Amino acid sequence: MEPKYLKFTITNLQWISTTLYHLPFTVTLNNCNYQFMPGAKVIVEQGSAPGVTPVISGGLLTLNGTTFSSVTACNGFWKGVEVWGNPSSNQLVQNGVCAQGRIVMRNSATIKDAEIGVLLASRNANGTINYTEKTGGFIKAENDYANNTYGGRFINNTDGVVILSYHHTIQGLSGERDNLSDLTDCLFEVNAGYLGAAWHNTNLYMYDVKGVSVNGCKFVQTKSTTPSGHGINAYRAGFRVKPLCSVQSAPCQPQYVVKSSFENFAKGINLIWGNPYAMFVDNTIFSGNSRGVSLEHSNYAVVLNSTFSIGKPSALDEQLCEDGTAAAYGIYMTASTGFAIEENNFTKAQGAPLGNYIGIYIAETQATDQVYKNTFTGLSYGNYAVGKNYGVFQENGLAYYCNENSGNWRDFNVVKNDNITPTGGIQDPIGSTQLPAGNTFTDNANSNFYNDGDYWIGYYYYAPTPGNTNTPYYPDAVYRVTREPVVGIQNQCLSHYGGGGGSGSDRELVLTPGEKQQIEMVFATGLSEYNNVRTLYENLKDGGNTNAILSDIETAWPNDMWALRTELLGTSPHLSMEVLKATADKTNVFPESVIFEIMAANPDELKKDALMEYLEEKENPLPEYLIDILKQLAVGSTYKTVLRQQMGHYNQLNTRAAYDILRSILNDSVTDNTDLRNWLDNIGGIRADEQIIASYMSEGNYTDALSLAAMMPLLYNYSGIELTEHDYFMGMLNLQINLEQQEKTMFDLDTIEIANLEFIAENSTGTAGAQAKGILEFAYGYHFCNCITGNTTGYKSSGNVNYAAYNNVFGPEVEVNPNPAGEWTTFNYTLPINNSQGVIKISDVNGKTIETLVVSGTQGQKVWDTRKINNGVYFYTIEMNGLKKSGKIVISK
Repeated sequence: MEPKYLKFTITNLQWISTTLYHLPFTVTLNNCNYQFMPGAKVIVEQGSAPGVTPVISGGLLTLNGTTFSSVTACNGFWKGVEVWGNPSSNQLVQNGVCAQGRIVMRNSATIKDAEIGVLLASRNANGTINYTEKTGGFIKAENDYANNTYGGRFINNTDGVVILSYHHTIQGLSGERDNLSDLTDCLFEVNAGYLGAAWHNTNLYMYDVKGVSVNGCKFVQTKSTTPSGHGINAYRAGFRVKPLCSVQSAPCQPQYVVKSSFENFAKGINLIWGNPYAMFVDNTIFSGNSRGVSLEHSNYAVVLNSTFSIGKPSALDEQLCEDGTAAAYGIYMTASTGFAIEENNFTKAQGAPLGNYIGIYIAETQATDQVYKNTFTGLSYGNYAVGKNYGVFQENGLAYYCNENSGNWRDFNVVKNDNITPTGGIQDPIGSTQLPAGNTFTDNANSNFYNDGDYWIGYYYYAPTPGNTNTPYYPDAVYRVTREPVVGIQNQCLSHYGGGGGSGSDRELVLTPGEKQQIEMVFATGLSEYNNVRTLYENLKDGGNTNAILSDIETAWPNDMWALRTELLGTSPHLSMEVLKATADKTNVFPESVIFEIMAANPDELKKDALMEYLEEKENPLPEYLIDILKQLAVGSTYKTVLRQQMGHYNQLNTRAAYDILRSILNDSVTDNTDLRNWLDNIGGIRADEQIIASYMSEGNYTDALSLAAMMPLLYNYSGIELTEHDYFMGMLNLQINLEQQEKTMFDLDTIEIANLEFIAENSTGTAGAQAKGILEFAYGYHFCNCITGNTTGYKSSGNVNYAAYNNVFGPEVEVNPNPAGEWTTFNYTLPINNSQGVIKISDVNGKTIETLVVSGTQGQKVWDTRKINNGVYFYTIEMNGLKKSGKIVISK
C-alpha cells in the first residue's frame, strides 16, 4: 500500500490542554502558545518498521516559534513531549517515510516547565521511563540564519532532553551510524522560575547512543548561586560539542563563531563509561562549574581550544572532604586513556571563594598519554596526576608537553593512589634529547614539578647554550625530578589538531584517506625505532640473560666474590632491580662496601622507591649513611638513561599517531569495529584491551569479550592487587552480560547487585571501581566525593593572582612536633618568599607571653626547651609584617 500521511499546519493558536495528544501524523505549529495541565503530555508516534504493511511514516512535530509550557495557575510540571521510535529500525527518511517519530524546533521554539522537555522514548504504564522500548526517535533543532533566534529553548525543565538507548544500524550494511539527533543553537536554562525547590538534574541526558551533535548551544544554571546539576550527563555515549557559524560562510570569520557554553553546573559535561564511543568538545566555554568536563572510564575523548574558568568545589564534596581537601576541576578523568587535551585555557573563576582549584586531574591511565599545549593560570595545581599513569614500562606513560604555567601554587603534581599497596607515577622521562618537553613554569611557585610517585622522573628541557641550566623554561622548584638540559634543540610546540600534527597542516579530527596513510607511516616509523631501541635495551639488561646472572648470584660462595663483583660491575649500569635485590641479599658473599659499589653503578634503578626501600628494610639492611649516599647518586645519568629517554620519545610518536587514527575511527559517522580493533591491537596494553572488550560487548559478542578478559592476567603478568582488580573487572563484565541476556538495564538492579557495586566502588581504584561508581551515580543518585591529597596550603582565593600577592595573603606557616610535648618540642616554619624574618610568641592561658623565638630565612626549625615549663595548655603565634598564624601546644611530662 502507499504510505499514509496526515498533515496539519496551525498558526497563532492559544490553547490550554488538559489531556494527552497522540500525533501519528505531521503537525506544524507556527507561533502558537500551548499550556498543559499537570499530567498532560504530547506523544509523537513511531511509524511502521521496514517491510511492514501498511507503510506508515512516523509522526513529525514541528514547533516554529511555538511555546509549550505548564498552565500558569497550576504551578506544577506537565509531562513534556515523548517522541517514540522503533529500536530495530534505522533513522533514515526515504521517500518521505521514516520509521521513527521526530520533533523539529526552530525560531526559538520553547518547551518549559516540564518533567522532561523532550523524551526520545516512552513511559511505562506507571509513569516510569522505559529505557529500551520505543527508542530511536530523534530531535532536530535548527538555526535560522535570517534572524537572531535560538533553534530551540528548553527552560526550567527538570530534565531538558533525554535520549535513550538506540543503535543506528542499516540492514545489510556494517557499522553503527551516528544518531541523527542534532541540537543546534539551543538554550538550556534553569533559573529562578524553576517550579521545584532545588534543581540537581540534567539539561541533556544521554544513555547508550552514538554521535549526537550539539552545536553552538548555551547551557546555564542560575536557580542556585552555587554549582548544581549537569549540563550534559551521559553514560556509554558518544557525542560532539562544537561551535557554529552564525552566517552561511566558509571559512567562518571569528566574529560569527557561536560557541557552546556551560555555566554554573556541578558538572558541565559528565561522561561515564563512554566506551566504546567517544566524546569531542571543541571551542567551548566552561564557566563557574565545579567540574567543567568529567570523564570516568571514557577513552579517546577530545577537548580542544576551550576555556575553563573553574567555579567553587561542589557542596557535597565540601561537606564530605575533611581538612580542606575538596577541589574544583577544569577537567577530571579517571581510568581513561587515548585523549587529546590540547590548546585549552584553565583559570579560576573570578569571584570564586577560597579553595583548591585544579586545571586537569588524571588518575589511572595505565597507558601512554599526553597533555599538550594548554595554559594554566592562577590555580592551586595546574596538573594533578594520581596513581598508575604508565603502562608495562615506565617510559610508556602520561607526559606533559608544551604547557604554559603562571601564578600556580604547583604546576605539576604527581602522587600515589590510596590503594592497599599505593602506586603512582607518570612517564619517566618526559622529553628527550630529540625533543625537549617545552613546558613553561610559574615563577616562585611552591613547586614547578612535585613528584611523589614510585620513582624519580627525568625531565629534558631546552638550554640555549652549554652550561645554561637556569633558564625561564625550568626554575629549580622541583621534588624528585632530575633536570636534563638539551642544548640548542627547542620544541616548537606546533598545533596538533586544526593546524598541526607537528607539520602545520589543517587536520580535522576525522582523517581523509590521504591523511590516514601519512599517519600510518609515522606510526610505522616510530614503532620501528622504538622496537630497535627496546631490543638493544633488553639485550644489555643483565648481560642479556637475567636468569643466568641470578643463578650465578644465588650459587656463589665467599671465594667467588671478586669474580662475581667483576661480572656485575661489567654489566652495570644495565642490571635489573631483580638482580640488584639478589645482590643486596647475598651478604655472606659481598661485604657492604661491594654491595654499595654495585648499587652505585646502577643509578637508574636507584631512582625507584621499591629498590631503596628494599635496601633499607631487608634483613641486614645497608647502613643509613650508605643509603643517604645512594639517594644522592640516584640523580646520575648513564647509557641506560639514554636508551630509556629514546624509548619514551619514539613511543610518544607512534602512540600519538595511533591515537589520531583511533579518534578518527570513533568520530566518523560510521564506526568500523574491525578497523578499530586492529588499531587497538597495534597499541596494545590494558586500556586498549578493555576498549576491544567494550567493542565486542557493543556487538553482543560476549564469547570473545570474556575470552580476552580472561587472558589479561597472563598477558600482563598480574599479581597481588592487580589480580584483585581483575576479579572486580570480571564481576562488572559478567553483570553487564547478565543484564543484556535478561533484557534488563542498569536501572533494573536488585538490592544484592547494588550492594556488590557499592563494595567494588569503595574498594577498587581501577577500571571496575570507576564503572561501579558510574552506575551508582548515573542510575541511583549516589555521590562519591574526590578529596585530593594535601591540605589548604595550595588554596587559591582569587583569579589570576601573582605569586607574591598569594604569599602575602597566606603569610607564614608553622608545624609543632611533638605535640603534646614533654621535655622539648620543635617549631618547623616556612616564611613567604621575600619576607625573611618573624617571631614566634608563646603564651599561657592568661595571655602572658612566656617565650619569644626569632625566626628567619625561607624555612627552618626552632627548638623550645620545656623542661622548666609546667604541664598545661599553651598558645603560640607566628607573626610577620602584621600576618599571623596561631595554634595550641599541650605540655605533658
